Amino acid sequence: LDALPGASVELIDESANMLSAVPDVLAAHPGRWSVRPANVFDLGTTLGAGTVDVVVSSFALHHGRSVDAYGDVYRRVAAALRPGGAFVCLDAVAGATPETDRLAWLAWARRLLAFADPDTVAGWIEATAREDSPLPLPEHERLLAEAGLTGFDVPWRSELFALYVARSPG
Repeated sequence: LDALPGASVELIDESANMLSAVPDVLAAHPGRWSVRPANVFDLGTTLGAGTVDVVVSSFALHHGRSVDAYGDVYRRVAAALRPGGAFVCLDAVAGATPETDRLAWLAWARRLLAFADPDTVAGWIEATAREDSPLPLPEHERLLAEAGLTGFDVPWRSELFALYVARSPG
């Protein structure tokens, strides 16, 4: 909002705890933001056809429980974007092969060991594996293309995490 003085944002999250922090975080931008408690995987959660320039997702989509759930979200994102709009996602992703997935998990575990003891790290990894359902980047690319978004790119990736983008044609 600092960089784009004419922009406004709507923050969607099903967690009241997450949304409760927004007034403090965005206090410098009164009237330029709103919050909506909703689950992005609920088919009733829509943004309105052709109403937004950019959709940003940050560590939300890895909670999808199926390929169909991701595809549904991507179709709603594509419908909401104006021509030339962008979808930007920072999230957990799976490796494209079992080998690369295993390497990503090991790299993440090594990073976590710098902050916590092995038992704590093992608990975090077990919880993540149980609660999250990330997809490999090629699967995201396929689903985004099926939704009508183009220009898929991955400008950053590290361990289990990636920033990926796609655009609405036009």
